[in-house]
Amino acid sequence: AADNAGLSDDQSAQVITTVVAAADAVVPSQSDAAADAASDVGATDAQAQQIADAVDAGSSVSAAAANAGLSDEQTAQVIDQTTDAADNIADPADVAAAAAIDNGASTSQAVDIAASVDAGSSAAAAASDAGLDSDAVSDIVSQVADSADNVADPADVAADAALDNGASPDQAADVAASVDAGSSAAAAASDAGLDSDAVSDIVGQVADSSDNVADSADVAAAAAADSGASDAQVAQVAASVDAGADPAAAADDAGLSSAAAAAVDNIVDDAADNTADSADVAAAAAADSGASDEQVAQVAASVDAGASPSDA
Repeated sequence: AADNAGLSDDQSAQVITTVVAAADAVVPSQSDAAADAASDVGATDAQAQQIADAVDAGSSVSAAAANAGLSDEQTAQVIDQTTDAADNIADPADVAAAAAIDNGASTSQAVDIAASVDAGSSAAAAASDAGLDSDAVSDIVSQVADSADNVADPADVAADAALDNGASPDQAADVAASVDAGSSAAAAASDAGLDSDAVSDIVGQVADSSDNVADSADVAAAAAADSGASDAQVAQVAASVDAGADPAAAADDAGLSSAAAAAVDNIVDDAADNTADSADVAAAAAADSGASDEQVAQVAASVDAGASPSDA
């Protein structure tokens, strides 16, 4: 946005670092946000802790709140408050650029990294292509992955978006449960009785949230670092996953232990859980291309039924 507005690299770099610092200051973890929200709606300390522990273990907030015994009305309020907190997460491109500056990159290198990540590159590949060393790459992927840890679960985003579109707490709970069970948000919303206008907005919000999920290469590299890998090994894991390798195989090839390789694989899988369903991504893209609400719903339904996005 800064580049398109005509700012210089130096100006853009200042904007990026200010935005990322502001996001770091205000965005709590999803587990902390959920626990605070649960307390605000009357949950006991034990229930709030149960919810936080479940979210830390990979659960959606909606499932954690329901399993802790909160009502649909309380759960809806917790989802709303928790997803609101996640709205302030910095874009991975900006996090990568700010982290690059932290590691001595020039402003032009940082802007190049941001542009590459915006274009679909992993932060690791972008940093390496910009000429940064493996020590810098290792820190950059860790910062990007840490930021992405606070992305809201698609089930929670879908439920919150449903509430924004007039769904009852019961309907929102049904939407969240369906997405948690593997449904697209579009199908879940439709099954809950929401109209095509609501479905269109819901898939847009889910897809937008998913944009802040870190690239699998960056997640794998950060997990490798957390498992004790050297900076060179971290860079190797990222490059291998970028080239199409399975994260566990990439970690194994880099010399990590079998336990560390398994941990890397599990962490990448967990991060992928925050990625929007392909039907929702296709539907949101259709909306961005000017499709009507009815066309958006049709695209989602077709992809859910097995059609390719282009055919849908």
